[in-house]
This record gives sequence, C-alpha cells and structure tokens, in this order.
Amino acid sequence: MAPPAARSPAALALPDSFVAIDFELANPRRSSPIQVGVTRVLDGRVGRAHVSAITPPAGHDEFDWRTQRVHGLTPADIAGAPEWAAVLARIDRFTTPGGGRRLPLVAHNASVERSVIVQTSAAVRIQAPEFEYIDTVKLARQLDPAAPNHKLDTLAERYGLGVFLHHDAGADAAVTALLLLHLASIARTAHGGDMHHRPSARPPHRTAGSHT
Repeated sequence: MAPPAARSPAALALPDSFVAIDFELANPRRSSPIQVGVTRVLDGRVGRAHVSAITPPAGHDEFDWRTQRVHGLTPADIAGAPEWAAVLARIDRFTTPGGGRRLPLVAHNASVERSVIVQTSAAVRIQAPEFEYIDTVKLARQLDPAAPNHKLDTLAERYGLGVFLHHDAGADAAVTALLLLHLASIARTAHGGDMHHRPSARPPHRTAGSHT
C-alpha cells in the first residue's frame, strides 16, 4: 500500500483500549436494533467477539424487507432476546471493565451507532450513558485517502484483516477493532513512530450466542 497522503497529529492519540461496536436494525429507523456485536480491546490485545440479539422497542419492531435483505435476520432470530434496557446495561458494564474508566466506543460510521443508542434509549424512556465515540470511517478517509472506498469490507481486504461475515454485528465489531489498531499503526508509521502495537491480521472469531 502506498504511504498515506494525509497525516493527522490527532491520530497519534488513538487509544489502544476501547470497545468496538456494531448494530443491525429491523428497519431504517435507528430505534429498531435487533443485534449488537462488541469486541473489547485492552492495551492493544483484542478480546473475543460477543454478539447478542435484541428485542426492539414496541412500535419500532417491524421488519423491513429491504433492511432484512442486508443482514438476513428474521423475527425468529430474535425470539426471546433481551430488551434494550438490559442490553444497554450490558454495554455500559462492558465499557467499564473492573469498574474503571469508561472505554470509548469505536464504530465504522459511528454516527449510526451513536444514534441507535440515543434514539432507542429515548424510545424506552431511559437515559443513555455519555459514551465517547471514535469513527473509523473518518479516520480511514484521513489516513488513507487513496483507498478505493472506505467501506468496512474494502478496508479489511486492503489491510489483510481477514475474511468475515459482513453485516453480522459480531463479525463487524471484531473487524472494526482490528481496523482501528491498524489505522493507529499507519498513523505511527506516518509520523516516524514504531509499530509495536500492530495486531496480527486474522479473521475475527464469532462466539455464537454469547452476550455482552
């Protein structure tokens, strides 16, 4: 890959501890999450992927065939799944390991994940935690403007992050975790730093049926 044309001092401050997150939705409304995937990274060490189905709020739970065609999930896949308040509490705990400082949430196009959390919480009348968000789409555009596009699957192939099941929330979150670490290595290289924190490129492991 050609050296990135853009260099961002802010990119050097990218964290090596964070939680990558991804949602899949029942319909175009951001208040209709039916699946969440999370992967926690501590000091550059990537943990296993967790994925959970979600029961979306009443009145926001209709499956749209166009959205469904993207991820392939059906109402049967979320039967008996926890409701949003329980899922949000799990996300909250997952971002504060050991009750310590809250880790930032990392997502590919983080405005979507932010709006899912905010809008779904509003739909069930609870207050969402004040998460910090980091957007790997914006970082990739800044650090690697020569990429053919900045979609998650394109970047995973470009950087050798492994083959994965795109639009499975668990797999997408796991690859997003690897992507942020790889982008941090690009930033360090661009600024003459080392690459000691670069993860080994490997396909993410999905733990079916695991929960946040």
